[in-house]
Amino acid sequence: MLIQVGDKVEVATDWGKGSAEGYITNIQILTKPDGTKKTGGVHTKEYDTSLNYKGIIDYQTKSGKLQFANFNQLRKVTK
Repeated sequence: MLIQVGDKVEVATDWGKGSAEGYITNIQILTKPDGTKKTGGVHTKEYDTSLNYKGIIDYQTKSGKLQFANFNQLRKVTK
């Protein structure tokens, strides 16, 4: 699926038992096999998850809270 900054997303939380919604504010593709949000990566405005790179999105919830999620936590994207 193609994701872009500004898209509305639903992400899995609590080990898949729950979910959260928000709008993507940043997309980061990790550049190291053991990479994390802290170790950095390449920032982009869009990404096709079918490429299967590891990465992270930052998103903002309706209440204004900033969160992050791994690409594998994405459930649904709305343009």
